[in-house]
Amino acid sequence: MSGLKRLKRYVRPFFYKNEIILSEQFAYGHREVYQRFLNFSPNKYVLAELQHGWYLDPSWSPQFGMNQRILSRKLKPFPLLVWSRGLAQAMNQGNKESVYAICSPWYLLTSGYELCKANNKAPNYFETPGSVLYFPSHSFPGINYTHDTRKLEEIMNFPSVKSITTSLYWTDFLNPTVREQFARFSTVTCAGIRSTASTEVPWHDIGGRVNFLYRLHRLISEHELVICEDFSTAAMAALTLGKRVFINKSKVNYEIVHRSEKRPLLIMDNESILARYGLLDNRNELGYEISNSLEVLELAKLGFGYDISLEETQEVLGKFLSDSSFILPGLKLENNLAATLW
Repeated sequence: MSGLKRLKRYVRPFFYKNEIILSEQFAYGHREVYQRFLNFSPNKYVLAELQHGWYLDPSWSPQFGMNQRILSRKLKPFPLLVWSRGLAQAMNQGNKESVYAICSPWYLLTSGYELCKANNKAPNYFETPGSVLYFPSHSFPGINYTHDTRKLEEIMNFPSVKSITTSLYWTDFLNPTVREQFARFSTVTCAGIRSTASTEVPWHDIGGRVNFLYRLHRLISEHELVICEDFSTAAMAALTLGKRVFINKSKVNYEIVHRSEKRPLLIMDNESILARYGLLDNRNELGYEISNSLEVLELAKLGFGYDISLEETQEVLGKFLSDSSFILPGLKLENNLAATLW
């Protein structure tokens, strides 16, 4: 960590409210999913860091290492709530316990959906035969990913494929050139923008962040095949919904564009992960099929906290709820429920 970054880390708690420096919890509507299914006041926030994406191991986490954790005004790290017992155990090693396991918003939403559907309180999503949902790797603020649609063009010409939908991450969806690139071979959509700038109003629903996971759930549910360029949260989410899931690239390269780092390139090595689970021979014209591996399915479920009960999550999260005066402009909060797709 550079000297300037280190300085910002220590002075930031004295310039911003906790709701701002802990704004990650508003990404993708995660806080609102917890608020809905754990039934706490819509004006409360979580006085802790929240995991925001599925991780294979602790090194993938933005909070890996104590020097990456957000500090409070006491200059001590806030508690960190992760979606996996294994992650919590690994990240607590050598440190005073400050990482706790809770189930993921994805698990709460998908299990809640099945319950609501059984009681006719949620729509029934129907899978379209021959439909493909394509998740390309994506750019991040400061990290560029150069898209290549040649594989998508090949898939479009397969007789078994009747339709293709590309779900772009918001950073790429906002780029008209990238949208047009994928629109040549597919219908292009976006689940929503993760949240607004953390120094403004991250709890606002600008970009539809509150319904992000609901849209993602519907998108995956309505497609037969899911193809991803890497081991992403979307790939693991699709596995938990029983979809046929393929990884179609052996390596994914990212270019750092606005940072002074020693390495100009970051690489996601899909091949090494596939080899770890004996999937290198599971390749066909769509890519490496990971959905016929019970081990990877179990990995996906454990990574989303499917083994962590609602009661345990409620108990842990309840310890870190704090009052706030923020409001959610444009949303109707009735009976402590955020406005959702169902």
